Amino acid sequence: MKKIILLTIAMLFVFVSCTEKKKIETEIQKKDTTVKKEVQPLTADSFSKGENIHNITMKSITSGKNIDFSQYKGKKILFDFWSSWCEPCIEMFPIINRLKREVEDGKGTLKILSISVDPMPGKINEIMKKKKVKFEVLNAPSDLANAGILMPYLAVADESGKIFATSNGKHTFKEIQKMISGEKSPSK
Repeated sequence: MKKIILLTIAMLFVFVSCTEKKKIETEIQKKDTTVKKEVQPLTADSFSKGENIHNITMKSITSGKNIDFSQYKGKKILFDFWSSWCEPCIEMFPIINRLKREVEDGKGTLKILSISVDPMPGKINEIMKKKKVKFEVLNAPSDLANAGILMPYLAVADESGKIFATSNGKHTFKEIQKMISGEKSPSK
């Protein structure tokens, strides 16, 4: 009888400890899932019409901080993709600076996020300094940097984070304003 009682107590102890272990493993898996969600691979399709960008985070070259795109809910976001070897991209910097000054800083209805797909941080910083860049510049993760984006590439997300306009090629200030407002402009 003592053996049965001891065996029952031992089995109960094993059952309780296994249950607690399972609870801990489940909590760890939930946390791991959250981390994995933030580190999903990005492609050129991640910034195409209809896609939602509020689940994306990138590192800022400008501030050194991680920028979570969902923090801009309620604002339109202009994405400007560029690289140091793309001369038309760099020629658009004064226009992007003007948009930063007049729309982002002025009305506050727009956030400009410039994304460098350049693998050379020294070159990026050199160009930013030379061109007196005033807007936020992010460093594209390698999967996005190697995605083959035809540049210059612009994408605009609405206040809920959904991309509603995209375009390749060099643009004027007025063309980008029309694109941001949702007006039809010549596609490039």
